[in-house]
Amino acid sequence: MLDRWLISRLNSLIKFSIEKLEEYNITEATRKMERFTTELTNWYIRLNRKRFWKGKMDKDKLSAYFTLYEVLKKLSILIAPFAPFISEEIYQAIVSSEDKDTKESVHLEDYPEPDLDLIDKELEERMDFVKNIVELGRSARKKSKVKVRQPLRKMIVFSKDKKDIEDLKDIILLELNIKEIEFKDDEQNYISYLIKPNYKLLGQKLGKYLKNLESLLKDNPDSLLNELNEKGFIQLKTDEGEKKITKEELIIEKSPKGNYSIGWNQGLTVLLSLEIDEELKKEGWLREFLHFIQNARKKAGLEVTDRIILGLSLPEEKRKIVEENEAFIKTEVLADEIKFEELKEAFKDRFEEGEIYIKKS
Repeated sequence: MLDRWLISRLNSLIKFSIEKLEEYNITEATRKMERFTTELTNWYIRLNRKRFWKGKMDKDKLSAYFTLYEVLKKLSILIAPFAPFISEEIYQAIVSSEDKDTKESVHLEDYPEPDLDLIDKELEERMDFVKNIVELGRSARKKSKVKVRQPLRKMIVFSKDKKDIEDLKDIILLELNIKEIEFKDDEQNYISYLIKPNYKLLGQKLGKYLKNLESLLKDNPDSLLNELNEKGFIQLKTDEGEKKITKEELIIEKSPKGNYSIGWNQGLTVLLSLEIDEELKKEGWLREFLHFIQNARKKAGLEVTDRIILGLSLPEEKRKIVEENEAFIKTEVLADEIKFEELKEAFKDRFEEGEIYIKKS
């Protein structure tokens, strides 16, 4: 699915860029190229790390590498007129070094043409929706100050724009480190609203009646919000008659009811449940532990593919967590053995109230 999305995005980019260049609108074309590069690195490659790094070269891994190769090749040609040196470096490192039948330079290649059959606008829109949810979820988690490696039980999503993202749901769960996601319509049962005047826009318009508006907004936020959503404006009664106040002239702030953290933008609101039970705490500790081991491997000067023997000296409750997840830990840190003892001639580091020992197998 991610491969299809990236190929579609690339061909949409090529189509858009050619259209803008034919209009001599270089700024819009290059901005779109820059956004695509960000999506490539911060979305596609990030989400496919396990595919790239897994041991066996199966069809799935080959598909990921082939997709990335094709995209980088065409992208280097696409950006060549605007970034001549970096495009040449990418082309020489990835294309020329692997395919001897290619041109000597990226600047000798024909400019790419879009394959319209590979553009799937519906998939791109659904992925944009998923990315929006993830960005708001990250914002909500940041506000809560709950560590990224601490799993959370649930996210609730409220959206006016309903999209079928069942086949993309796992991306949200993985990126936000949550167990489940729910889509609901009854936002007002979970959220409190505060509506304030935008003083820059309304100060001169209302003058002495600004205080009347403040009182109205304070007393009836929920009913006024319904009216704003239905009509796009509310009416303020004054001695000079009714004055129309539009949604754009007001500032709407949201706060969650209950133990949630919130993120929102136009038309989309997400809530992250902050209830953390013992099971989630254990999993959060395990993720911190694995992260520490991976960093310790780097400190020990090991190669990414080196297998290890892992020695541990931990409090009893933490040792139980390791024992319950031993097979998973071995896979994640490339450990052939886990021993609950000090290892001689091994790299040693302190972890919380215990110590870890790493030795190459």
